[in-house]
Amino acid sequence: MLKRIKISFWPVLVTLTAFILLCKLGFWQLQRADEKREWLLSFGTEQLATQDDLFNPVDAKSSELLNGQNTVITGHVLSQYMMLLDNRVHQGQLRL
Repeated sequence: MLKRIKISFWPVLVTLTAFILLCKLGFWQLQRADEKREWLLSFGTEQLATQDDLFNPVDAKSSELLNGQNTVITGHVLSQYMMLLDNRVHQGQLRL
């Protein structure tokens, strides 16, 4: 007495579609990981951008050199010009 299993079309189609989509997303994540690894290796020796580098005019070529670099900016807080704003809410959303 063998029982016959009936497989319906729609659940199989949905399952296969989800499987294919998840495999595609997995490969996309692996590709992004490779891109990030290459991006991090492209910096090699990190150079620290100085304040003078930031405030000088930057052309298109030198802006590529600053991409992703660490930056240190020093300054002084002028308390007479400081204004603190309390949390503001607009239509139920917190606005800063």
